[in-house]
Amino acid sequence: MIVKLCNASELPAPGAMRTFRGHNLQLCVARPEDAPERICVFDNRCPHQGAPLNTGHLEGSTVVCPYHAWRFDIATGQPQMPCDPPLITYEARQYDDEIFIRIP
Repeated sequence: MIVKLCNASELPAPGAMRTFRGHNLQLCVARPEDAPERICVFDNRCPHQGAPLNTGHLEGSTVVCPYHAWRFDIATGQPQMPCDPPLITYEARQYDDEIFIRIP
């Protein structure tokens, strides 16, 4: 299912994150400083202990969990440590001034 997430004007600045809620999801949207045209959307809960990732920080294309410093690639969801569970990510596309995501 493809749903509207927000308007392009609501996106965070490059290097920042913003939370959006809807469709029974709490999502975090980030734009890496090194690739500001990229829109990365991922679950706002760390798969380790459910920490709100929007209160963590970005290091390039990596989000760092505020509780235990677990690290995930925001585009792929892959954890820094291979034995850790991956972060749930969502495909995002911009059409004109609107941002849409694909929900499985």
